Amino acid sequence: MEKLDYAILFATKAHEGQRRKTDNVEMIFHSFTVGIILQREKMDDDTVIAGILHDVVEDTKYSIEDIKNIFGKNVSDKVEEVTENKKLEWKERKKEAIEKVRTASLEGKMIECADKINNLETLYDLLKEKGE
Repeated sequence: MEKLDYAILFATKAHEGQRRKTDNVEMIFHSFTVGIILQREKMDDDTVIAGILHDVVEDTKYSIEDIKNIFGKNVSDKVEEVTENKKLEWKERKKEAIEKVRTASLEGKMIECADKINNLETLYDLLKEKGE
């Protein structure tokens, strides 16, 4: 199985049963969309894979070390750049996340942008549905 195909399978299983708070759709659709945005922007395969896996460490039982062992250091480094420390209080976590993005690689910044683009698309769709 190719690495990208395995990342899709891995993320799907890791996020099984999880739903997004905002629109109550399966979490994996967000991960796929981030990967698609990155692919559309012609990012390399490891960046697309990291985009698909970007929420795995925050929201599942898997660690950065697991990602490294399965997908390699290049992918795990990119995932780590965009992973928030959920052990911190919200405000501290967001401050740390902003600093991580500021110092992230171009690929890390692109993953973060793709994540935010999809979040904004979701918010826009919700507001449109409500007629706002």
